[in-house]
Amino acid sequence: MNKRFSFLTFFGVAAVLLLLMGAITALAAPAAAVNGTITLDKAHYTNIVGATGAIVTVTDKDYDLASEDKFFTTTVEALAKTSGQFVQLKQGGVDVINAVGSPVVSAVGGTRATTAFGSTKANFTYSNAALGRGTLSTDGSAGVNTGDVVQIIFNTGQVDTVPVKLTSGSDPTGIVVNATETDVSTGVFKATITLTTTDSSAALKRLSAQDGSEIIAAFTDTPAVGAALQRLAKAAVEIAPPVFSGLTPANKTFTKVQRPTFTASISDFGSGIKVSTVKLIVGATTYFPTLTGSPLDGAQTVSFTFQVPADLAGLDVESPQDWQVEATDVAGNTGKSDSEAGTTCPPTCDKQKLTIDTKPPTMDSAETGVFWDTSKQTPVEGTGKATALVVRFNEELDGASVSAADFTVGGVVPADATVFSGSPQNKSVFITLAAALAGNSKPEVKIATGGEVKDKAGNILTSSAPPKTAADKIKPTLTVAVSKTLLKKNEESIISISSDEAISGAPKVEIINVTSGATYLGAPSDAAQLSATTWQFVFKSAGAPFEGKHTVKVTGSDPTGNAGSKGTHVLADAPYIIEVDTSDPVIKKVKVDNVALCDTTAGAAPAVDCEAATPPTKDVASTNPFVTVTYGEKVTITQALFGTGTTLADVTASGQLSAVLADGSQAFTFAAAASELTIGTTYTLRISAKDQVALTKNDKEFKFKVIAKAKVKFPLAVGQNLISLRSDPEDTAINAVITNSAVQSVLTYDPLNPDPVTGPWKSATRGADGKFSGGSLTTIDSKHAYWVSSTSFVDLEVVIPAPGFQATPPTIALAAGWNLVPVVSVTGLAVGTAIWADNYFASAADWVAAFGFEPPATWEQKVPKSFAKLTVGRGYWLYVPKATILIPVAVAV
Repeated sequence: MNKRFSFLTFFGVAAVLLLLMGAITALAAPAAAVNGTITLDKAHYTNIVGATGAIVTVTDKDYDLASEDKFFTTTVEALAKTSGQFVQLKQGGVDVINAVGSPVVSAVGGTRATTAFGSTKANFTYSNAALGRGTLSTDGSAGVNTGDVVQIIFNTGQVDTVPVKLTSGSDPTGIVVNATETDVSTGVFKATITLTTTDSSAALKRLSAQDGSEIIAAFTDTPAVGAALQRLAKAAVEIAPPVFSGLTPANKTFTKVQRPTFTASISDFGSGIKVSTVKLIVGATTYFPTLTGSPLDGAQTVSFTFQVPADLAGLDVESPQDWQVEATDVAGNTGKSDSEAGTTCPPTCDKQKLTIDTKPPTMDSAETGVFWDTSKQTPVEGTGKATALVVRFNEELDGASVSAADFTVGGVVPADATVFSGSPQNKSVFITLAAALAGNSKPEVKIATGGEVKDKAGNILTSSAPPKTAADKIKPTLTVAVSKTLLKKNEESIISISSDEAISGAPKVEIINVTSGATYLGAPSDAAQLSATTWQFVFKSAGAPFEGKHTVKVTGSDPTGNAGSKGTHVLADAPYIIEVDTSDPVIKKVKVDNVALCDTTAGAAPAVDCEAATPPTKDVASTNPFVTVTYGEKVTITQALFGTGTTLADVTASGQLSAVLADGSQAFTFAAAASELTIGTTYTLRISAKDQVALTKNDKEFKFKVIAKAKVKFPLAVGQNLISLRSDPEDTAINAVITNSAVQSVLTYDPLNPDPVTGPWKSATRGADGKFSGGSLTTIDSKHAYWVSSTSFVDLEVVIPAPGFQATPPTIALAAGWNLVPVVSVTGLAVGTAIWADNYFASAADWVAAFGFEPPATWEQKVPKSFAKLTVGRGYWLYVPKATILIPVAVAV
């Protein structure tokens, strides 16, 4: 048995340990159990990366275990009776190390109780227990003689372990690790635990411990008497570093004082501050200032007021000095002061800036044309403004000290002078002049008599400062005129250019074809300099790479490199456009109502060439059509004739310009005739036009044939039929829609517009004259469904035109309760097409049920989310719990 069995019951039942006590006493451990202790090396810890972790120490000799009795046999030598004999303990032929306790000498086969031979004792004394070495001696009596064989009974020790449990507020389950004895027989056991914000791991001796957690280390102590006890040690975890306040001088302070005084207050409301770590760093020098408050480790708040020593007098004038305060709390978290509220500290802890300045500012340079452009979302410097000038200084200025009266520009006081916050290092004064400068002006800028400019530290620059001559940053202003903007073949346009100042060389003239992107490059003879600041450039249509529109842009730079320009190549914004037209007008499209007789526009499918010798004849289902002819450019209609055969009527006067497209195309629309055209007859349009340069397109003919409009058929059975129209008929009058004499009566239900006599039911009955008359139902549309009574199996044929492009998609108002609704299809689904009910009634989200009717007498029930189907051409009873709008969505199955 071994007392180390106690680890099996770590945090277990004390009664089991007590049962083991009898067996444990037989070991060579200390005769009686002692009270153990457990400690943590700190009261506060941090789990930041690089922290040393927590050291757990258990002190308990009960866990310092020895081996059971071991036996070494040796023969007594003569010297044992006098000075003793050297003995090297061995076990199994191997030298013994780490011997512990008091050895006993006995006869071979004896026990620890056998401590002598007869009445004489023998002793063994360690000279080096760790190496198993000692001296065997006797009292010299005849009881132990030279040559006698004796046994030395001894114990050996080892480095033992103790199980320790660690938990935290963020991991109450915790981990169990072994603390290792510091050496053989010390009874002191240690374990180092890494603290982390991630998961705990017993194998890695890693414990999860978030900020504010309490760490508890525990082990089981077995006292001499009574039940096993759990010994605890506790510590806190703190991650937050110290914080800083009351820092002076304020960030970005400017001062004339060469020995500034620094103040700061440092607080930590967790473990408190480790006062020896509080330091002030100015530039590259570190100071440990004297603290006020409670300057002892663990203090929650300390502060200091510190004036730099005289040896720092004369810090680099005009250059900002960095300074920062640092401190570490007792838990080991280091904090630094932070000057910028927009950053997160840590990791980004910005240092304070302090500038010691004893010299006045100086003017470094000046530039004309430069201004602070506040029209931008983020203001920036702009250039080229003739009433603007900037003066640049060597350091930041006190903007409040700057005014227009502090300066003269060319001897004149300006209209305004401002230091804009955010402009380059606040070192620039932006001046607005009362009058514009010439493009090549380089005025002298001075501090005015009586004027002064102060820097941030209050140092003053006066009128005694030397003046600065401004550099030219004003662009030349170009003026461009184009003599002719529309050219025929072999014509010229003169581009006249002038500048308000001399430029380097000749201006650059770029003329780019809008269609091809090709740049027109004229010959040297195309440009001529008329004076130092005027030029002419000749653009020749014969040399243009493509006809069409050309944009013009002119650029020129003055001798100091300031570039000015006029014009742009963005067509929509171009102020100068020259169009070259060497071709007759081209017809791009001819339409009769919605039927294209020809179409050569981009993307037309199928494309029919309008310039073909004989464009094909198309069928048009309209007796009152409009004819639209689209030309590829701006034209004037010179003649338009319309009719049949060879004799055509003049309809030129009826033509109207109906559209101008983005590419310059023009569409003209003509009413074909004052009266209806004849079905089955072929008609001819003969048209002529001329463009802006008098090029013509003469007598181009297009033909179309008028045909009857197609009718949609609705099959009717004998008896009652519940039907609807997929869209409105051409003529909604009931006698125009229902012409078949087999239909005797028509009935509909309209709860939103009830008849004052019959209520929501409206009806019509065929009279003796064969017409529907006398009832409340006079029109047929696509917003209602209808009960139609037929005496035979016939087709109801109705002219239903496609919805016009200007028509809005249909909506159907529904009343709370039952409604008699149609099946509408904007896309023109054929009668009999099946569609999904859930799609069609989707806008009436709370619809309850619908019923359809199939002759001769069959009702069909439709409910939501049942994959129910509706049929185009049928009508349905629909129940909704509240008034709503039906937006028909007909999706074919």
